Amino acid sequence: MKKGKIIGIGIISALILPTTLNVVQIPQYSNVAIVEAATVKLSQTVLNLKVKQTYNLKIIGTTKKVTWSSNKSSVASVSTSGKVTAKNKGTATITATVGSKKYTCKVTVKTVYADGTYTGTGIGFRNGTTKVSVILKNDVITNISVLSNQDTSRFFNYAKPIVIGEIMDSQSTNVDAVSGATYSSNGIMDAVANALSKAKN
Repeated sequence: MKKGKIIGIGIISALILPTTLNVVQIPQYSNVAIVEAATVKLSQTVLNLKVKQTYNLKIIGTTKKVTWSSNKSSVASVSTSGKVTAKNKGTATITATVGSKKYTCKVTVKTVYADGTYTGTGIGFRNGTTKVSVILKNDVITNISVLSNQDTSRFFNYAKPIVIGEIMDSQSTNVDAVSGATYSSNGIMDAVANALSKAKN
């Protein structure tokens, strides 16, 4: 056996670590609330109303002061709180002003009844027919004429001016019958109501 030196051959692996470690912390947002900006708008941008109808417009998405106005108050007016009142047939624009911003609503007003002359019939005494003519203008009954009737003359002629006068004054057929001439009164009221039903828009 020969004597000699033993030479070890191998691979030495070394792991070099940095002396300092910079740690970057990432902020957490789990507790942050995300708030969306509210959209300011009118509750309605188009309205269709009949004469004398009302509607309460509202501005949504702000608590700031609102100034209301109408470009044609004769057709549709608006109060300081946004209440729109239909007055006459036509169109109007309601504007809500908030700061420098303006929001509009187009209002179309129609009459309950179409203008014109209409005839109607009702049942009077002993099922007799009463026929009337009614003239309408801008939802106002301007005239009522009796064209014919089959009632007893003295009862009918007694009821006629009273009932027609009350209908004209109240602009309604919901009036009291004349005592002693109930059938004649009802015949006139029913005839006028029948004429009005034909005039509705």
